[in-house]
Amino acid sequence: MTMETVVVPDLGGVDQVRVIELCCEPGDTVEEEASLIVLESDKATMDVPSSFSGVLHRYLVGEGDEVSAGDKVAELQVGDSVTPASPITMHVDENETEIEISRASDSPGEEPHIEKVSTLCVPDTGNDEDLVVTEIFVTPGDYVEEHDSLVMLESDKSSIEVPCNSAGKIVEVLVTADGKVKRGDPVVRIQIQEDAFMQTKGCTDSGIQCNRLSGDDTGSDEALFGRETFTVAQQKVPEKKQYVGQSGINRTEVTEVYAGPSVRLLARELGVDLSMVHGSGLRGRITREDLNNFVQEQLSNSSKNHSIIDERSLDEHIDFAEFGPTETHELTKIQSITAHRLQESWTKIPHVTQFDNAEITELEAFRQSLNSKAESGNTKVTLIAFLLKAVCNSLKAHTQFNRSLVDRGKSFVQKDYFHIGIAVDTSKGLLVPVIKNVDSKGILELACEAAQLARKARDGKLTPSEMQGGCFTISSLGVKGGAGFTPIINPPEVAILGVAKAKIQPHWDGDGFIPKLYLPLALSYDHRIVNGAEGGAFMGELVQTLNDIRFLVL
Repeated sequence: MTMETVVVPDLGGVDQVRVIELCCEPGDTVEEEASLIVLESDKATMDVPSSFSGVLHRYLVGEGDEVSAGDKVAELQVGDSVTPASPITMHVDENETEIEISRASDSPGEEPHIEKVSTLCVPDTGNDEDLVVTEIFVTPGDYVEEHDSLVMLESDKSSIEVPCNSAGKIVEVLVTADGKVKRGDPVVRIQIQEDAFMQTKGCTDSGIQCNRLSGDDTGSDEALFGRETFTVAQQKVPEKKQYVGQSGINRTEVTEVYAGPSVRLLARELGVDLSMVHGSGLRGRITREDLNNFVQEQLSNSSKNHSIIDERSLDEHIDFAEFGPTETHELTKIQSITAHRLQESWTKIPHVTQFDNAEITELEAFRQSLNSKAESGNTKVTLIAFLLKAVCNSLKAHTQFNRSLVDRGKSFVQKDYFHIGIAVDTSKGLLVPVIKNVDSKGILELACEAAQLARKARDGKLTPSEMQGGCFTISSLGVKGGAGFTPIINPPEVAILGVAKAKIQPHWDGDGFIPKLYLPLALSYDHRIVNGAEGGAFMGELVQTLNDIRFLVL
């Protein structure tokens, strides 16, 4: 018994390729030309067949390794008593476009084994336009089953898979990636198994015809094959249970993934585990559309336990105690829900934030005068009451801010009511009670209701109905607000107003600087339904109203 080495064949001009699959296990018996490893470049996959019949001793490469032509990949133990392959002779009849393949029998008295070579062509696709070959699923030497996909063709309107109509071995691939073909053009040459041929043809003749999927009988096999007699090595179809990875199609049984090179490349770039993706193609093949749908589904459902991307938490494996004393506390239920909703909002919604300052010197003077005249025990009027009324006016003027997207963003609901939420910070977390029908209430009524709802929120007495139905949210940080911030949208709403701390700034009136009170505003909105011009118009209307509260009575 001798040890033989299998090397990487000529890669057709490609410098390096990646090993994506080891098809066998050390100790497996493999036949000559059975697939040992699978290589993949950016454009195609390629099986490296065994050059010998024997027992796999060991692999010299691993999955993920980069290899080049001539590199050693595996060692096989080859016995001295290995029977040489029986020759196959192919004859072409002068009067028929048929090819007869006769293999010498291994045992005296047995009849020769009959195999056939057929050319599979592009079927009728319903139009005569050129089609682009976007994916090739087989390579020479692959064993395929009936209905397995051979190539993917694409037109301007659709994608078409060309299936195999007989089981057999791929002899030659007659198309190239990104090449153009049309109806009747040859796709592959396939060596059909005797049993499959007999079942397909239902006859016992030894002829073989060009098997055109489209039914088009034009063209001649003689032009493709020539008239000659030649000998090729014997091929034996291995049993699936005994040999693993004998064909590109059967690799599904090992990796549980059936996808083309371009889909695998895209999955690696996105960090997606293809074993988690359900394939909708023939025999469960994963298409580019399947991959895109899977990514969209995972992004829209961030509550799933398994992420599509192998992300590591920023605090994973960190022992904070080694740096000093620590305590661990669980988030409250409200904090946990808020964190999830904010994360989902920030991930799913394309936020745009516009900033401006409203000059509220006269508004603040008027508010203070109202409070100075109020009777003892009455609710004080806060800035939030004026903000509620001003936002309501802007929502009426710019209706796209009073919408919600539905049907996965394909439609929207236009609301004819004006319910506005106010964010309230409590000891248990952030709550957003909703003030209903703001358009029908005055400043004093709004101030009273806002104060009552804020008190109930802090006391933990809000009911679910008091936090539902909002069209828009105001998040005011009051004296704690700083210079500004970017508020996160509260879905299913499409916008939120962030209010920071008002401060006095100098204003030039033409003769000199005078002090004015300015209120920093930040408007975040969903860019899928509100564009920048609409956002600017909404903010302009809001600032104008706050600058001169007389606009509230118009």
